[in-house]
Order: sequence, then C-alpha cells, then structure tokens
Amino acid sequence: MLIKNSLRLLLNNLSVIFKAMLYSLVVVFLTYLLVTVVFSDIFKTISQSPEFTTLMDDLNKLWHGFISGNLSKDINLVDSFEQLMEAIRIHANNYCWSIVGLAVGVYIITLLNNICAYTLTDIMNARMSTYEKKGFFLSLIANLKKSLPFEALYSLLSIFGAVLSIAVGALFIVYTFTHLYLLSIVIGTWLAILFYSVYLTLTSTLRPSFVTGSTLKETFTIKYSRTDFGPILASFVVALIVSVSINVMMFISTLGAGMVLAIPLTQLLFVLIQLVLHYSLKGQKYYVDYETIETPNKIKQDSQNADFLDDIEV
Repeated sequence: MLIKNSLRLLLNNLSVIFKAMLYSLVVVFLTYLLVTVVFSDIFKTISQSPEFTTLMDDLNKLWHGFISGNLSKDINLVDSFEQLMEAIRIHANNYCWSIVGLAVGVYIITLLNNICAYTLTDIMNARMSTYEKKGFFLSLIANLKKSLPFEALYSLLSIFGAVLSIAVGALFIVYTFTHLYLLSIVIGTWLAILFYSVYLTLTSTLRPSFVTGSTLKETFTIKYSRTDFGPILASFVVALIVSVSINVMMFISTLGAGMVLAIPLTQLLFVLIQLVLHYSLKGQKYYVDYETIETPNKIKQDSQNADFLDDIEV
C-alpha cells in the first residue's frame, strides 16, 4: 500500500516535477563548475597517478567481464585498492585543503538537493492534506529560513548514510572477489542497497514531521514498532531498486541529459513515500487525487473498535 499510493500520487502530480527541473538544472550546473574548475587539480592528480590507473583498468575489466559473462579471476582488486589508498595517504598533506574543499563541495550540493526535497515535501503535504496547490519557487523562498537549519543537519546525515552504504558494498566486493567471484558483486550490491534502505527507513519520518510542525528536537526522536520496521524497509528496498534502474537507464539512453528529469522524479517519489508513511503512522486521512481520500488502516481499525463498543449495552 505504501508503494502503491506513492506511485498514484506521483502520477497525479507529475506537473510538480517540471517545475523542479529548473532548480535541478542550476544544481547540475554548479556541480559541473565544482568538478571542472574548483577541484580540477586534485581530480587530475589522482586520475593521472599509476595507482588510480591500475585500479580503473581492473574495474574496467570487471565491468566488461560482468556484462559479457567472461569474468577473469586474475583481477586483483585488493592490491589495486590498497595501493591507491596508500598513494592518497602519502599525498594527503599536499592536497589537504583540496580534500577539505571537496568535502565542502559535496556538502553544498547535497544541501541544495535536500532543500529541493524539502520544498517538494511542503508542496505535496499541502496537496495531500487540503488539496491546496502551491507554487514550487514561492514555496522554496517562503520556507528557506525554516528549511536551512533542518537541512543543514539532515545533509550531514544523508552524506553519512550514502558513504557508509557504498563503502560497505564496495569493500565487500574488493576483499571477497578472489574468493566468491561473481557472487561477491551480487552480495556487495545487495549489501549497499540494504544498508541504504535501513538508513532511509530510520530517517523517513524526519522531514515530513518537521514540515508538518514538529520542532527540531521532536523531529529527531524516531519511534518505530517492530511490526512497522519490516514492511517499511521492504518498501524502501523496492523503491531504491526501481529508482536506481530508472536513473541508470535515463543516463545511458540520453547520454546524461535525462538526469535533469530523473533527479526530481526520484526525489518526488521518495518524498511521497515518506509523506504516505508519515500520514499512515499518524493515522491521518490524505488526498490521493481530487476525488479520492485515503483512510489509513489505523483510522479504519479505530472506527471498527468504536462501532464494536457502540454495540455493547451497559
């Protein structure tokens, strides 16, 4: 029901995506500037190092072998990875400020994307609660003062969740490939997806709670029952696989141009999942479209209990 209602809301509100595309264009342009201008020296130094070249050659062989079905066990990812890490460690002092700048750049891009997600959350919360239609840029400007402190903290959490998930999956593949071969890639990919899905599950109610009026302290007080956690985690696993597939296909088929549409589409999907989950856990009704109001199971159960009590004679 969580995925089903989120997709219905997504299809009924596709117009919101096109308004967010202009914002995404600005973020993509800033990302391009940071990569090609501000951090070009550190990327050039790392990419031209023999250790990085060796690792990329091994990854290229791994990718082509995976696609063609002719994987070679001669690929030594462990040595290539450890040599690259040692080279980065040796040159870290020379590029200390570049590394700090790179971290700041990643944080700024994440913050800008999260502000977009906050704006989409505010717009869709108004649509789901009262069917009010808000403009994207008007909502962005009106909520900027409120959204910045929250997203400043949430962005750090987002980066931590993404880095941890990718690191777990990548390190598993690197250190088990020579033993598990193809199976290590499959398990490593699923580990990354599972870890990130756990992160999404644990943080899914934070932004909707803050947008709907909770204080910053109340927002970061996460409460889940054991019965809720499993289905929510499964929903995010499915949503993550679908969104990654869409983004990869859009990137390959359009040579990267389609990412301007894929990014806000993915953002809106996860925003809607979070909002549907928030409304369901709170037991609050919400609009799916102009003629359809969804009643969460919690309200249905309470109504059934109330009818049962009304039938009891005292």
